Amino acid sequence: MRSRESIGFLFLVCALPVAAAQDCHIVATPVAFGAYDPYQAVSSAAIGTIELTCAEGTPYTIRIGFGQNTSDNTQRRMRHVGGMGMLAYNLYRNAAGTEIWGDGSHSTFVQSGMTDKTSDRLLVYGRLPGRQNVRAGSYADAVTVTAEW
Repeated sequence: MRSRESIGFLFLVCALPVAAAQDCHIVATPVAFGAYDPYQAVSSAAIGTIELTCAEGTPYTIRIGFGQNTSDNTQRRMRHVGGMGMLAYNLYRNAAGTEIWGDGSHSTFVQSGMTDKTSDRLLVYGRLPGRQNVRAGSYADAVTVTAEW
């Protein structure tokens, strides 16, 4: 029987509490880019984590949703905390930024595996392109992290 657990994954705001289910627990820490400077020419990078705690040898699949501000499920966007403006970003399974972590649709990838110990810690690589035509300040988005086991 497959179980499913989802938690929100919050950017630039705060860490999330542990969510629990029968067999496994999942905890996500935020990808926090900090305040955005539109005059910065280079991309910003940040790393978050997803920690899955299950019995050893449990197969799992981790999916990450597209967030609250996407209009077409292909480009993640953060909204300015004052409500004015959107900032493009993305989340990746690899540090090179070639595998967009998503739900498996629209050429995105999911992360599947089998726990080799009681806890697997997965890294989420965030990339925020520089020189976007938006106002400076803080931006946020929330995505759903779903674990199936």
